[in-house]
Amino acid sequence: MGYDSGKTPIDCIPIFLLHAIKEDHTLLIADEFVRMNGDPFVQEGIENVRRTIVNCERLFQIEIDQRYCSDFMATEQYSTEFKRVLDSAKKNDLVELIEATIPSSRKQNKDALLYPYHEIACVSYLAQEGYHLKIGPRKEVQYDSIMQDMGIKMSYAYLADAFALATKFADPVVHYISSSRGPNNGQRLHLGDSEQTAKSRLQGNDTALRYYANIASICGQVLGNGYIDKQELEKLYGKKLRKTATKLVLDNIIKPYNEVSR
Repeated sequence: MGYDSGKTPIDCIPIFLLHAIKEDHTLLIADEFVRMNGDPFVQEGIENVRRTIVNCERLFQIEIDQRYCSDFMATEQYSTEFKRVLDSAKKNDLVELIEATIPSSRKQNKDALLYPYHEIACVSYLAQEGYHLKIGPRKEVQYDSIMQDMGIKMSYAYLADAFALATKFADPVVHYISSSRGPNNGQRLHLGDSEQTAKSRLQGNDTALRYYANIASICGQVLGNGYIDKQELEKLYGKKLRKTATKLVLDNIIKPYNEVSR
């Protein structure tokens, strides 16, 4: 899980709740990758993530096992694995494919050129420690397919796509990056937002509203509050969907989270 200096998006709740259904799940926090991206608020972001996790543990009565990339990326063992990944990429003619994952606007940045190799090396390092399943956003499939070509012993699963609010069309966003708003500069909801903010932002296309209603329904099930089955949500549209999504988000996320975080 990455982060930025903003508040934690509500979209991270399904990531946290993985711990309610899979006890051996570990949340990998990519703090070292945030540093590579040149974010000047790395420490501020880490502190925000830690506060959010503590609050979610209290709210959902779960324990979230966490691991930070910075805990192992400076070790000699990781350095050895990183060099092995570089050599393997060259040996298997994968350099062009790997570096194609780097945005064109960042290809002049030395750290950006090494970023995807670190992505791969982290997974390979953790696979050797016994981790066997990587769960992440669907956009990471570009890395995952390369890792399969490299023979890294890891299975892959993906989170449901996250969407921005207040847009005409369903614009995918990065779950854990607050500043990710899609091509139409949509809105995001965050843990700690006020009820008024949530009410004003819960609008736009039905796909996004249904997505938020589904997250809130999952929270309702965990908390023992009201919820609506996914199949029933599929039958709702327009104003009725917005009204339902707003009530679910307020009752199952905004109000209870703000209560435990006081």
